[in-house]
Amino acid sequence: RPFQPSLEDRDSMTQKPLHVIGLFTLVMINIGTIGNLGALPTLATAGAASSSFYLLAFLLYFLPYSLVCAELSTTMPTRGGVFTWVDEA
Repeated sequence: RPFQPSLEDRDSMTQKPLHVIGLFTLVMINIGTIGNLGALPTLATAGAASSSFYLLAFLLYFLPYSLVCAELSTTMPTRGGVFTWVDEA
């Protein structure tokens, strides 16, 4: 069942401008997600060795997550993304 907003939602969606997340903001969100604020000083003292931690996190989390999102978005091409996929499950 595709997502169909009500008339009030459609009016409010057309009035609000869309905001695009920049690359820097996206990278900072991912760094904050992988290495929480408590771990950042430890990662900073580790220096370049901490890059292996980020590579491991990319391979074990972000790569499979992006493949799942690509598969689900082609299977169910509706608006709503993860929320729609979970609702349909």
